[in-house]
Amino acid sequence: MIREVLRLEGIFANAHNVPTLYNAWLNLQKNEIVGLFGLNNSGRTTLIQILCGNILPTAGRIYRNEKPVVLLSPVHAKQMGIVRINSFNSLFLDFDLTNNIFLMPENPKRFLVNEQVHAMQSQAILNFLGLRIPSKTKVRDLNLVEQFIVLLARAIAEHAEIIVIEDILFTFTEDQLTTIHNVLKIICKEGISILLSEYRAKTLMHLCDRIFVVREGTIASICSSDQFDEKKLTSIMIGQKIKEPLYRSGKILRNQGSPLLEWQNVCYGKMLKSFSMAIHKSQIVGLLCNNKHMLEGILAVLKIPHPTQGQILFRQRPLLRSAIYRDIFLIPENDIIYENLSMNENITLLAQKEFSLPFGIIPHSKIQMLYNELVLPHFMEELSEMRKHSIKAFSRKMRLELSLCRALMLGPSILVLINPTKLMDSLSVTQILRKIVHLKERAGISILLISNNIYDQLHICDTILFTGEKKVLTQFDMNRHSSDDVLTYYRAYMGR
Repeated sequence: MIREVLRLEGIFANAHNVPTLYNAWLNLQKNEIVGLFGLNNSGRTTLIQILCGNILPTAGRIYRNEKPVVLLSPVHAKQMGIVRINSFNSLFLDFDLTNNIFLMPENPKRFLVNEQVHAMQSQAILNFLGLRIPSKTKVRDLNLVEQFIVLLARAIAEHAEIIVIEDILFTFTEDQLTTIHNVLKIICKEGISILLSEYRAKTLMHLCDRIFVVREGTIASICSSDQFDEKKLTSIMIGQKIKEPLYRSGKILRNQGSPLLEWQNVCYGKMLKSFSMAIHKSQIVGLLCNNKHMLEGILAVLKIPHPTQGQILFRQRPLLRSAIYRDIFLIPENDIIYENLSMNENITLLAQKEFSLPFGIIPHSKIQMLYNELVLPHFMEELSEMRKHSIKAFSRKMRLELSLCRALMLGPSILVLINPTKLMDSLSVTQILRKIVHLKERAGISILLISNNIYDQLHICDTILFTGEKKVLTQFDMNRHSSDDVLTYYRAYMGR
């Protein structure tokens, strides 16, 4: 009797000539729920894409029911019994459950569909999954858990033997996950296996029999249910122990090597004169500037890096204008949010423009991959909360979070934030500052925080620069100076 329904061995893959998977592997037993857990750019999404026929590996073997196969396309993967669920957007809210479960005729050569048969079949599947709702009900009238069950029902109607569920479960509460776990167990008893791909360890721990941890393109560890521990799994995922709290605390290791971004004696019109500063990798630099014209000069040179004198180096080479947005992304104090667009459209807008193909063709699969790899790991809970509101009803905190998501879609090395917490309540300020530190520590992004709020800078910055007279006046290294040192200087600085 066949027990192993899927195995991937020695999988290698590249993206843009950069290796994304290195000797990765995965196996799935019959009736089993397995989790795939990994950070952004770990290769987790690439492994799912290979399994679902979206891309071909450069090397490796895939076995389905212990027989070697080549998954040439998503259609081919579906013919092999592999069905993927990765978005609620595939549901038609104004269609009833039957028409959502059976989207296409079983035989496309026929023009007539026996709606009565489909209605009976869909009702039987829904009853089997414990959703005792008339199949004529519109999807719009269901809650989120019920909508998810409809997606599972569709997979069963498509004769799935392996259901791949990707980045969709983070929206559910613990109680909802318990309901979902019961439904998944019902499915597994019918001989169907399930692969869950998620960024949250807690979600996978709630649902899975085993968890594969992906790190840097390979499988770093496999944990069975009796070994589940959230901190352990997360530490394995990132390759080091978790640092708590997220605020800067204690002494900070000095940055080694050359600066990521360096301004050398930059002059710009009458606004800047011999302006020098440096930002290292995974560093938060605070810039306190109380002169409006000087701030305008700094921002002007950041947008178009052509100072009248001096130079700006990025990775030890002259900064090119093409690096702006993709490598160095600036989020202004009141960033534009398009209220006539959806949340996802606002987030992906610049990425669609940046990565569009000739003739304006948008590579939707790449945009989805960037969203899954670069945004979801860091803003799962925030995005879930945003979905509950219209864009017009977004708080200042939500608007900034949306701007941060938009920036992450381009994979920047440096984020420049202008007064990010201005006019926010204290709770929102705390959450935003923690998120900034999170992006530094978990995503390896450097931050230039231009703010007049010295307390924000004291909370999270590794280095604080005071500017005046068109240049940097004083620099405080928080590895060597105390908050009292900075505040003493700040009082004198503001009294000038």
